[in-house]
Amino acid sequence: MLCPGCQSDVVGKITTKKENIRIRGEKINVTCQTRVCNICGSDIHDAELREKNIKNAENVYRHIHSMLFPEDIALIRKSYGLSQRLFSVVIGFGVKTIMRYERGALPDEAHNNLIITLRDPKIFIDIWNRKRHLLSDGDNAKISHTLSISIKDPNLLRYISFGFQDRHSSKAIMSN
Repeated sequence: MLCPGCQSDVVGKITTKKENIRIRGEKINVTCQTRVCNICGSDIHDAELREKNIKNAENVYRHIHSMLFPEDIALIRKSYGLSQRLFSVVIGFGVKTIMRYERGALPDEAHNNLIITLRDPKIFIDIWNRKRHLLSDGDNAKISHTLSISIKDPNLLRYISFGFQDRHSSKAIMSN
C-alpha cells in the first residue's frame, strides 16, 4: 500500500482508535481499526477495514435503537418456514428488500417494527390470512403445515385454517 504521508510502499500496521461514524445522520462513537504507516505513522486508506468499522457502527446503532440484526430477521422468516420470496409477499415488501436486510442493510423504522411484531404468531397469521390470495395453494399448505407443527395454542391453531373472522371478513362487510 502506498502511504499518502511519506509515499513509501508499505504494508502498515493495524491500530485501534475511537472514531465517530455517521449512521442515518447520527454520530456513533466506535472503536475502529485503522492501518497506519510503520514509517511515518500516517493513516493509510484500507477499504476492507473501513467497511468493518461501518458495520460495527451499524451494529451499535441497532443496539441503541432496538433494531433487528440480519440473523433476527432471517430467524423470524425461517420460523414460519418461508423463503425470502414468500416472506416478502406475506408482509408486502420487495424480495430484494428482504435480501438486503438479511445481508446486513439497516431496515427503516417501519419495516423493523413490522418484522418485530411478526414474532407473535397471531400477528403473522392475521397478516398471512389477508395475503393468502396472493399465494399458491401449495405455498399456503406449506405455511399452514409449518404453523400447525410449531404452534401449541389450540385457540390460535383454529385461525390457521379459517382465518380471523373479524370486521375485515367479507361476510361481516356484506351484512353491514
